[in-house]
Amino acid sequence: MPLTAGLIRSEAARDVISPPYDLFTPDQRAEHARKHRRSFLNGTPSEGDDPALDLSGRRRQAIDYLERELAAGTWRFLPEGLFVLQIESRGRTQTGVVGDVPARAFPGVVRPHEDTRPDRVQDLASYLTKVGYFSSPVGLTYRRRADVDTIVDNVMTRAPDLDATLPDNDRQRVWHVGDPDDVEKLLTSFDEVITCYVIDGHHRVAATLQRGADPSAPAGRFLAVAFPDDDLAVYPFHRWIEGSVPISKKGVMDLTPGPGRAVMLTPDGEEEIDLAPEPGEADVAALARTVLRPLFGVKDERTDPRLAFVPGYPGPERLRKRVREHGGVGFLLAPTTVEAVMDVADRGGVMPPTATFFSPKPRSGVFLVQR
Repeated sequence: MPLTAGLIRSEAARDVISPPYDLFTPDQRAEHARKHRRSFLNGTPSEGDDPALDLSGRRRQAIDYLERELAAGTWRFLPEGLFVLQIESRGRTQTGVVGDVPARAFPGVVRPHEDTRPDRVQDLASYLTKVGYFSSPVGLTYRRRADVDTIVDNVMTRAPDLDATLPDNDRQRVWHVGDPDDVEKLLTSFDEVITCYVIDGHHRVAATLQRGADPSAPAGRFLAVAFPDDDLAVYPFHRWIEGSVPISKKGVMDLTPGPGRAVMLTPDGEEEIDLAPEPGEADVAALARTVLRPLFGVKDERTDPRLAFVPGYPGPERLRKRVREHGGVGFLLAPTTVEAVMDVADRGGVMPPTATFFSPKPRSGVFLVQR
């Protein structure tokens, strides 16, 4: 659906657009927000980011941040339409269409592949209600269509409305699609897309649904960007858990996981684990069934406080560093494929929470919509 949105002004982009949320620990997010007062991380404080802030304090911080930046004219609000967003990161380029999606499209046309944490959904629903603005697009994918490509390519023949290279060298380019003919062509083409799949933002979709608002009203829709499936790169979300486990081959290092086979990391060394996945079972689900549940007593990955999810982007060193510095046990997983994710969603199945990491991700602070 078309929407009315604010687009970050070029001169503010480097200061305001936030780094990828999932690549930071809560402590790192809090530190970045303190050091960079204009970062949009100050507009989306989460539980755990700053122990000194309770729920009302976090909401007050977000509101104060947005009031300050709106008064400064940080975003320019453009006429109703759509947007084309292109992200370049580490040699990869993704190009998607940005617009509103009614919550009623979920989970029929827009399908999930991951479970969600009820506390996180509640927190986001509260944020949407109290703060009234939103900036983080839900990531969707669809099987590539030539007609969409043709329209998008035509839009990108003109100069972008935003062209910003961020401090981490990711480049964000945005084109506003305000011409009624172009908007209608894109909407008509997407009408032929039978199914879209959530690749990032399951909690944001669930929070929108939880509000129970009229789908024709802004509060009943979620901001989204849809990328064609073959633009995407999928990385795993590894697991780390407090505790210890004996290992038979001490000193072995730098093993590599593969399909159906994880690598267990301990301070003493690394060891391969045969996950023996059942037909159609994702490795992350097999790990929960064969290791986390029987060996560590993890009944629900969404709520177990001992368990942490560590992004596998851009490689495994992030998890290895955590084990070196904090002990515990890590589990390296091989990445799945976009087709496997879509297959799980089409079957009505769900992977454990935080099962996949798609990169590059859309950033908070580029767009601003009222909700």
